[in-house]
Amino acid sequence: LRFAELAQRLEQALPGQRFGESDVRTAVALLANQGLALPLKFGDLVLLQPELLNGYAGAIIRAARAHKDEIGYVLEADIYRPDFDFTGVARLPRPAEALLLRAIVQTLLDHSLCIAEETPHGRLLVFPSQYRREKEIPWQPDLFVSYTFGGEWQTIWTTLVVRLWYSQEFEHRELWRNAAEFASSRGHLLGLKIDNRQGEGEATISLFIDVRTPDELKVIFIEYVHRHQPRY
Repeated sequence: LRFAELAQRLEQALPGQRFGESDVRTAVALLANQGLALPLKFGDLVLLQPELLNGYAGAIIRAARAHKDEIGYVLEADIYRPDFDFTGVARLPRPAEALLLRAIVQTLLDHSLCIAEETPHGRLLVFPSQYRREKEIPWQPDLFVSYTFGGEWQTIWTTLVVRLWYSQEFEHRELWRNAAEFASSRGHLLGLKIDNRQGEGEATISLFIDVRTPDELKVIFIEYVHRHQPRY
């Protein structure tokens, strides 16, 4: 519902109660903290069934995973098509569904779970966690830093790669399921690789950096990784 409509319905349902717009917004915020409602970031809309996000988002990620080139992306315009594969999803009427899909895309981007790439064919949503190609590093790189951690390693890895991808400090080169490469403005290689074979729920991120890379850029790259860990 649009917020104004929600407030109007509450007034009709509670004729003996006195409350203003700020009271309703506070109530919605409290419900959102409990996962019972979700204010959307456009149109002053409120989603009263947040669980609907999961099914739709799962279908989008499933489509990225199934990409024939194994590079984990989906064309954003395809998501909004009526014939997109939402098998198993309890679908909403089309006007409401279109709004919800736009909210889902924005949520995925806001939480750094995918990368938006502009192409001649339209905007792609790239999901690093859904890449199926693995990279074998053919040499023994200089590992400046390694981090071993527990928890949701796929989320940590994906959001780190996305934040580096959008940083202004590095140019992006290539993505794999288990690695990502970036470059300095002068072409020096800076990369990171993840290994989750230490055990369930534990992984190690290792950084490999061209020895010719200026020290200040090495520090910036390492800091991105170092500061990312406490977020999770």
